[in-house]
Amino acid sequence: MAVHHLDVGWRPANMTQRNGRIIRQGNRNKSVQIFNYVTEGTFDAYLWQTLENK
Repeated sequence: MAVHHLDVGWRPANMTQRNGRIIRQGNRNKSVQIFNYVTEGTFDAYLWQTLENK
């Protein structure tokens, strides 16, 4: 099972909530993967950097 983040939330709590939907108590999958997609030199890259600094 995997989750693919194509965009970034404005607050760290948004990303925590997204990941919490797949990593939750009662999940029957032994492993989950989280993928974050970023294109260098775009506004998304700036948002990921801003989120990381928070």
